[in-house]
Amino acid sequence: MYERAVLRKPQKKAYGVTVDLWSIGVTFYQAATGRLPFIPFGGPRKNKEMMYKITTQKPEGAIAGVQHRDDESIEWSYELPISCRLS
Repeated sequence: MYERAVLRKPQKKAYGVTVDLWSIGVTFYQAATGRLPFIPFGGPRKNKEMMYKITTQKPEGAIAGVQHRDDESIEWSYELPISCRLS
């Protein structure tokens, strides 16, 4: 299962069901498409600042976001790709 990075840091804040739903959604997206839904340039582990921006400033209705170059904006997707494995 996909784990939000925020859960790895010691926090005093408790996380509810929304974090579980986030994890399930990302897992389903990856199973259906073969890729993660949110990908900053350089990858999510190397570009944590942009990954945070992608996941917290996502436009309503967007289901994926990819940044192809370091100096580019995020390309948002609102539908599953044509190559989706769901039928």
